[in-house]
Amino acid sequence: MLNFKNATVRLLFSGILFFGALALFWRVQNFVPINYDDLEYVFLNQNLHSGLSWSAIKQEFSWHFLFGVERADLFFPLTQVSHMLIFQLFGSTPAPHHLANMVLHGINATLLFLLLSKWTGSLYRSALVAVVFLVHPINVEPVCWVVERKGLLAAFFGFLTLFAYDCHIRHPSPWRMAAAAAIFQCALMSKISMVPLPFAMLFLDVWPLKRSAPWPGLLAEKWPLYLLAAVAGLQAVLQARNQGILIGVEHYGIASRLGGMLVSYVWYLKGIFLPLDFALLYPHPGNGLAWGTIAFSLLVLLFLTGCFICLRKSHPWLLSGWGWFLVMLLPFTGLFQWNEQWTADRYAYFPMIGLSFSAVWSATAWPHCATLWRRDAPAVILTVLASQCWHQQSHWKDSQTLFAHTLTLYPHNPVAQNQMGLGLMEKGDIAGAIFHFCEAITFRPSREPWNNLGLAFERNGQLQEAAIAFQKAVAIAPDNALAHLNLGRVLTASGNLSAAERHLRQAVHLAPHSGNAHYTLALALLKQRRWQEARAALSRAISISPAIGLSIDAFDAIEKEFHSQKNCLSPTP
Repeated sequence: MLNFKNATVRLLFSGILFFGALALFWRVQNFVPINYDDLEYVFLNQNLHSGLSWSAIKQEFSWHFLFGVERADLFFPLTQVSHMLIFQLFGSTPAPHHLANMVLHGINATLLFLLLSKWTGSLYRSALVAVVFLVHPINVEPVCWVVERKGLLAAFFGFLTLFAYDCHIRHPSPWRMAAAAAIFQCALMSKISMVPLPFAMLFLDVWPLKRSAPWPGLLAEKWPLYLLAAVAGLQAVLQARNQGILIGVEHYGIASRLGGMLVSYVWYLKGIFLPLDFALLYPHPGNGLAWGTIAFSLLVLLFLTGCFICLRKSHPWLLSGWGWFLVMLLPFTGLFQWNEQWTADRYAYFPMIGLSFSAVWSATAWPHCATLWRRDAPAVILTVLASQCWHQQSHWKDSQTLFAHTLTLYPHNPVAQNQMGLGLMEKGDIAGAIFHFCEAITFRPSREPWNNLGLAFERNGQLQEAAIAFQKAVAIAPDNALAHLNLGRVLTASGNLSAAERHLRQAVHLAPHSGNAHYTLALALLKQRRWQEARAALSRAISISPAIGLSIDAFDAIEKEFHSQKNCLSPTP
């Protein structure tokens, strides 16, 4: 067997991990962006396209964005800066953006290997854990999905936080703890998922760090990390509430959330140890979880927890890894409900590490398993995982393929139906798009599929049907500017100018900084020959969006042409 006890072999294996990630995911750079968040938050985000400009960076870190309502996501400025850097260096070509995700995944696997090997001294077992992390198919989603750079970057800073924490416990110093806190803040500004990290670190104190200090001391030394986590968690809740993406208990009650939390933990366990049927979107069970399912999940969790507590003396890694998994995954179990998302593959990226090192250390600890694990089992398991990872990647080559796969597994998924319709509409298949939008409405009649159905009808020239669909969207979400704007635009084209003006003025009221809303209102006023009001609306549109197609000069030409024709048609006195 190889002697791993030298720095040269350690460096060699680190290189294998990093370049292995690039080799395993290399074809992903040829995939196109997904029409679910990739376009909205990255490739069509003009603030990122400017590259590394001071004004763009300042806007990402501004207080307005910290607690504001203009972006329907949470605060992750460092992730946005990383996207700006790629745009600055390579432009909007998708390949470099995918490559950046691959590089981060390879670095994260390498850092995991170096951390575990440093803490345990077992390079062989640490290497197994790192390779499982690298090739596990549940991690395909954060690598292939460009917008999930935030999860990869947060994990990167999370690993660096652990390195800094290791330096502190070996040579205690306020400055070293301050360095760990600064790096942890970078993790929080990449993605809010790192909030539980300081609490999960308590399990690392038990194993593999094997610290003998009393619990009060271990708790007290991490107070800067707890403070940062509390502030970040509060900020996330406030921003999510302002944006309306935090679902209240009136939709999913406390009992439903607790039951969903228990079931989701078991769901993630199944996904990690039986990695099959992964999809981008999993339908939320709502309040319809069976009590039998909840009871079974509770029994599984209690049984495992009890076993690991009993084995904590002889096999401390079991309780440590289990605690890491439970704590790091807690915000993503449905207890705190963001939008309609309940479970997702990407949420397991960092938490799965605990289960991985628990399984590897346990399998190699028992004498009757150790020989098998050192000879045959790792090769078989890693080959199966890598082949599944390769197969899972193929579903991410474009939006239509991804959502067709999701609907094959979960046909009653309204979000997937809606996104499938958008993908077909982009390709010009209007009939197919209308079918999927109608399916989405059947499962959940929300504003977005009604709005998209209206766009499909409008593109197909069915203005009356489009107006009805947009009216449904307005009825569901009367405070949504886009719904009023789309309805106003279709009513303008249909000649119903008074109703169009009413909805367009409401759109301007709800979104006063939307150049498109002011521009469309100007067109409606122009058709009514209300020249002064139309000119004012158009001037406002151009001041907000200079790229608005109809200029003031063109407007004046239309007005002159109208007056010229009016004078020609007037009877001679």
